[in-house]
Amino acid sequence: MKRFSIFSLLLAVMVMASCGGGSQEAKEETANDLINLKGASDKSVYLTIVEQIEQDTTHLFKVQAVHEGDTVGFDVVMAKEIAAGINLDETINQDAGFVTGNIQFLRSGAESDRFVAAMAGIWDIHLPEHTFSANPVVPLVFSSNKEAVDYSKPSTNNFKLFLHPEVDEPGELNFTLDTYLRRVEIQVMDTVFNQEILNAFTGTTVSEEGSEEDE
Repeated sequence: MKRFSIFSLLLAVMVMASCGGGSQEAKEETANDLINLKGASDKSVYLTIVEQIEQDTTHLFKVQAVHEGDTVGFDVVMAKEIAAGINLDETINQDAGFVTGNIQFLRSGAESDRFVAAMAGIWDIHLPEHTFSANPVVPLVFSSNKEAVDYSKPSTNNFKLFLHPEVDEPGELNFTLDTYLRRVEIQVMDTVFNQEILNAFTGTTVSEEGSEEDE
């Protein structure tokens, strides 16, 4: 990742802090119902946490939503130990705030392929294949939190993800794990990142000549 802005990170943190509660419509969903994938804003999509599985070094969250009558979803794997990325004095924790692989996205079945297709439709992006990556999607993760993630109690945890961090313009998105409302939110701040985000979810890279290749 050749271009990086601390200012953009701080701006994203402030935006997530002011919007962390999400739409009132999303809040009214019950924990036992699947939320509608598309929220009130074109920039955010939501999925319900339907199951949480504690593993040796991670927590696995199965997330699903409803889109045009179909169930869509995937698995989110999160490290048990995720340190705060924001120090108490509002500065960036450069040593522990950025970790590749603290959050990973996994294909959970046909609903994952439907998720990719749904996102392509919502964002009006052409994809040659609507298939979720067979390999884990592993972003660079920045923890936009002042405290370490605590899975023992309901909480809201915000992150900034850089998908395909090795390219010049990674796919940037804000990711929220809300165990209080039992949902996750994927939020993009600029549509310029949408193509690269979907490239990462489908396991597709773009060569220097511009042609698409499978990872």
